[in-house]
Amino acid sequence: MKRLELVVVQFEEVKRLIEVGRVPQLRLAHILLDSAVELIMHRMAEAELDGERYHFDQLENLRRIEAMRKSDNPLHRRFARGPSDDQLSSEIKKLEAMVTSKRKRKKINDNFGDKIDFLVDRRRLPGSIAPVLKKLHDYRNETYHRDQHRVEVIRPAVLIYFDAACTVLDLYEPGVLIGDGALGPELARFQDTRPGHHDPFEVSHRAAKQLREEVGLDLAAVRTALVDHLLGRLDDLESGLGSCPASWCRGSSIVRSGARQHRCVSTLSGY
Repeated sequence: MKRLELVVVQFEEVKRLIEVGRVPQLRLAHILLDSAVELIMHRMAEAELDGERYHFDQLENLRRIEAMRKSDNPLHRRFARGPSDDQLSSEIKKLEAMVTSKRKRKKINDNFGDKIDFLVDRRRLPGSIAPVLKKLHDYRNETYHRDQHRVEVIRPAVLIYFDAACTVLDLYEPGVLIGDGALGPELARFQDTRPGHHDPFEVSHRAAKQLREEVGLDLAAVRTALVDHLLGRLDDLESGLGSCPASWCRGSSIVRSGARQHRCVSTLSGY
């Protein structure tokens, strides 16, 4: 449970930073959430790929035999025993369809978006959360490299990300290792204390639910955060348009007003 504890501590710190509510703290909260989500997804992907280990190792062994048979070294060719060349080729193709390639594994390991796509494909994450996580990760990169932020924009973004991160945490199955011992204080408060209900496998799910409640996130709160974030971003866009030549912005007030209403309605209708 030590691995889960590391993540939950980040959530707890984000909760504290949200309560402070100032831009420097909210900026750090967004970065911490992004880190926690990526770490959870890394572990989820790792567990999925570990499930392929037997067939992946088989494939690697057969590829080694194939390479030895094609080697210029007669000693290599002599010891490359096993099935016929046709059988070897057929088995390699069969195993290739059963495992994730080395190239794809590297992309999953290196890239946030590839982790999401892989986990959605394996049905470990719902497809509906993928664009949300990707957009919030992009905004995190923008937040990380900028030192000017508006609380009207960054606070709703953090609340939305906290809600999405709780969804990812709820879907995480960290497992329990023999010798883990008693839960630390960071996790113990999420354990069911009723006699006979001490189930360590439920801690991540209980933590996700309770953390969401403690921050005050429900359907209405997330909906409000979405609209606030959208309006803040539109205000940023208007500020940018304000610096354009007049000939570029003719009719822009009508366009902005229409866009504002349309996007807010679209946001709300998604719930």
